[in-house]
Amino acid sequence: MYDAAKQAGFLEQYSQADKALRGALDGKGAQHQLPEYPKDHQVGMAVPEGGSNCDKCAHLVAPQKCDDKKFVEWNGTSQIPAKTSRECCDFYRIRR
Repeated sequence: MYDAAKQAGFLEQYSQADKALRGALDGKGAQHQLPEYPKDHQVGMAVPEGGSNCDKCAHLVAPQKCDDKKFVEWNGTSQIPAKTSRECCDFYRIRR
């Protein structure tokens, strides 16, 4: 999956801060392997109720709308495709 994402240019879209948060780089710039996901993993996918989900995310700006630019680029629209209590994506950020 890492090779496919790298080949598609997806990894280069992240800023250095994004890469650090995802474990690609530590604060000193040392390279680390990116996390490995199951083969059926998608950027956004259905999740069980009760855990992290769009309802609890800082990027939820209106019912069914996400303002995260990476999500919009991946999804093609800001419209969240499922019930917000049952959907989450890799760009989740806890609402404070």
